[in-house]
Amino acid sequence: MFKAFSLSSQAPEDARAIRHLCLYEGEVNHLYIDTQGQPMIGVGFHIANKTAFAQLPMRENKTKRAAGREHKLAEFEKIRRLPAGYATNFYTAQCELYLSHKACQRILLRKINELRQELKQLYGEAFYDSLPQPVKLALLDMIYHLGYSQLSTQWLRFNAAVRAKDWVSAAEESHRKSISQSRNTKVKQLLRLGGQKPLSTWQKLLNWCGITEK
Repeated sequence: MFKAFSLSSQAPEDARAIRHLCLYEGEVNHLYIDTQGQPMIGVGFHIANKTAFAQLPMRENKTKRAAGREHKLAEFEKIRRLPAGYATNFYTAQCELYLSHKACQRILLRKINELRQELKQLYGEAFYDSLPQPVKLALLDMIYHLGYSQLSTQWLRFNAAVRAKDWVSAAEESHRKSISQSRNTKVKQLLRLGGQKPLSTWQKLLNWCGITEK
């Protein structure tokens, strides 16, 4: 279930990205098996194998102490043998280890930064840096869900619209069948904001005061 992160020390764009992804991906603090049979944890973090799981800073449910490597390996093997695709609370009772909220946040932020570099590779660094923050957040949502390979090779019309800065077309091409309607709607809204001129400091102040400029 989504819980608010402590974001006071985060850059505003990092805070927005973390809130967005936690809201739409969810946060699960224990290992589970998704509908594709893949071990998952955190904010949709795919765990490739038991070695990768052993590297996570897992803690023991009972003692709250850092879990040892052997305990983590045993946990992975146990959960890996369970049937796939059940609700996450099905796996909760089987798990002896958890990933703390702060550790999850650190991993998520590292993943966000890695994906930003992939977006720069896909669209060009100068082009990406020139984009409005709402568009950057929408692109992050796309690549977080689809992955670099799928976004770059299977979403050609979307990418063409982005490169042309045709935000109306990009919004329409961003629709994905495998996510919620609310997430699709949010991403479309973010992309459409790319076509709007940013408000000046004076306009922001007027809006904050509830004053309409004539």
